[in-house]
Amino acid sequence: MLLVAGVSLALVGVVGRGSGAWGLGGTVVAGSATLVALLVRPYSATSTRQGGQLREGGDVELSASAGDLELIADAETGLLNAAFFAGLLPTKLATARRRLWPLSIVLMEGVPAEQEPEGAPSVMAAFAARVLETIRAADVACRVGERTVALVLDDTDEDGAAWVAERVQIQTARSADRRIAKVCCGVAAYPSHGIEAHELLVTAREALARSIAEANGPGLGPVIVAPTRPL
Repeated sequence: MLLVAGVSLALVGVVGRGSGAWGLGGTVVAGSATLVALLVRPYSATSTRQGGQLREGGDVELSASAGDLELIADAETGLLNAAFFAGLLPTKLATARRRLWPLSIVLMEGVPAEQEPEGAPSVMAAFAARVLETIRAADVACRVGERTVALVLDDTDEDGAAWVAERVQIQTARSADRRIAKVCCGVAAYPSHGIEAHELLVTAREALARSIAEANGPGLGPVIVAPTRPL
């Protein structure tokens, strides 16, 4: 995980020591604010927010020694966080345009089978482990909501992304943890469903919302691929 975070830091330029901007480069923060607002929903009063750890009273703790990892990682699951995702997606899209390859994002949400017992191990941590067991080393997984994980898949079109989503569903179903009944997934890809990060994320969110609405049907959960946009 440390290696992945270190490489990812180099990719998106999360530097910011001495910047006075929560440890994130000012350009990344400014360009990512809209995407952060579009993510599914805030999930915890104690979760990381744009690189700062919230404390009681609303203060943001800056800790260079705790490391840049604390600024970009979700403490509960070990996945990268929403602020990192918002900075990563435009950078990945720019790379996809330059290299003329597709890029997909998958938003997935675990549907709980029952109320989580108090004091039980985290359902999200278990779900995150299933995700990391399934995806490729080059893929990036971020926690972007209370029960929502976003995948960023390089050189992967919508069909390949749907296959990855189905593999996560199967891996989750095979696990001994039965607290997640289904995994709902929404898929959007560049260039089929959008060419800008904002457009792609909105489209993926719409696909996820449709998947959640159809979750009562049979199976491991709907995998909804966004409709191809007109040229």
